[in-house]
Amino acid sequence: MTATQTSLHHHVSDMKAATDHILGAVKRQAEDGEVQKVPEVSALTRRIETTLQMQSQALESELKRIGQTPTDSLKDIVTAVTGTVTGLYDKVRSHPVSRNLRDNYTALSLAAVSNSMLHVTALAADDAAVASLALRNMDELAPLIIQLGEAILPVVERELAADFSPKAGSAHIALENVRKVWAKG
Repeated sequence: MTATQTSLHHHVSDMKAATDHILGAVKRQAEDGEVQKVPEVSALTRRIETTLQMQSQALESELKRIGQTPTDSLKDIVTAVTGTVTGLYDKVRSHPVSRNLRDNYTALSLAAVSNSMLHVTALAADDAAVASLALRNMDELAPLIIQLGEAILPVVERELAADFSPKAGSAHIALENVRKVWAKG
């Protein structure tokens, strides 16, 4: 295998391992009773799960086309590191639905930037198929990240009601303020 092929293989394999790890966490969340109690969050979690499943399958197809399978040792390292972080989050949750949304926002943001890195790698390696896949993955993740960012605010407001009586409409005001901040970018 040439240096170019090796580099591309490693990047695709890394992306597949990361996608699969995020998918595993999202699948667990989709089955969580607390998530299922919030219909809009449950539906969003299922959309994320479906998207990640399709992306994982597409990455697997690209690995087969390239002629390689995922690097098990790298996958094990990624899973061990991210699994440890996920496990720690699971132990400290007091409001799991908002934390799930936050963790998913973070994970999908990582997946989006990782796909941008895969995209430039594929362009540099002159592999139009992988470049197109990475760009398509980013295009699918971006609206999910936005939806997560907006879905979390009313969930936080509802969860705060267990601790104190939050000012009504706080989530709506916060959403407008957040949108203003992002619009400046």
